[in-house]
Amino acid sequence: MTSGLNQVLSGTGPFTLFAPSDLAFGKLEGGVFEGLLKAENKLQLADLLNHLARALENRKTVRVTVKITGNEKVSLPENVQLAFYRIAQESLNNIAKHGQATQARIRLHYAQNHVEMIVVDNGDGFDVSAASSGFGLNSMRERADGVGADLHIQSRLATGTKITLRWKVPVPTP
Repeated sequence: MTSGLNQVLSGTGPFTLFAPSDLAFGKLEGGVFEGLLKAENKLQLADLLNHLARALENRKTVRVTVKITGNEKVSLPENVQLAFYRIAQESLNNIAKHGQATQARIRLHYAQNHVEMIVVDNGDGFDVSAASSGFGLNSMRERADGVGADLHIQSRLATGTKITLRWKVPVPTP
């Protein structure tokens, strides 16, 4: 990531446009995030997930770890990268607002034929069938469907929540 963009994303230096939590928790207006994504062209999803994690830690007393595995050279189309980011963002926002979690983990795995992100927390959990009509969960489902990804939400009261997003890398046609 370029140093100027890093300063913008971290909220430091002469290029500061917004607070770090603004990027992480959806307070940017008019597609600023999408503009940064296009301007940088290679803004890595791993960097964005780490930024989300740090922003949540600064906002709440939740320890968030991010683990990236596999071949990061697997290229995600911009719309898929944005869907992964927004679903992670909504997952962490739900942890902050509802989960009462003390720990969360984000794992992003790049495989040859798919990319998978798992967000897990140790919070209160919830009844998935009772919460299925919530705006946040529906938004996550719509984003996943919009890029052809599979989204699975697992949760139980008092045991936390696990969000799994899996996108299959398209097989090139001969």
